Amino acid sequence: MNLTAARMLGVDRSWLVHRGLSLFLGAFDRASFSAFLRKVFSGNERAICEISPPQKNGSTLALRLEGARTARGDECRLVLLDITARKEADSALHLRSAALHAAANAMIITDRHGTIEWVNAGFTKLSGYSAEEAAG
Repeated sequence: MNLTAARMLGVDRSWLVHRGLSLFLGAFDRASFSAFLRKVFSGNERAICEISPPQKNGSTLALRLEGARTARGDECRLVLLDITARKEADSALHLRSAALHAAANAMIITDRHGTIEWVNAGFTKLSGYSAEEAAG
């Protein structure tokens, strides 16, 4: 394991050697990681999974694992990608989207020419037009 991966997991690199990555995972992630390893070792395809190991400071790190079996077949190589910022952005976007859909006031999104691209449920209730009828 390289220094960057050790930093991601919040431990000293020397402590990680010959230890399983599953030591850093909660029960749900351990099950996902086990399924990921089964996929890696069952064929010659690259496998992908996402895990969220807890950090010492109480935060959660979102990691994407990409792995493939080595030519020898008894090992796999993993790449860990920190996707925490992307996951947080996705979550914020989902929350905003849910708020727009749930708003009681009519909301409309148009392009720069004033053509309606999106309306919320408040608009359809107030106007009587469906979202499909209003768009365009």
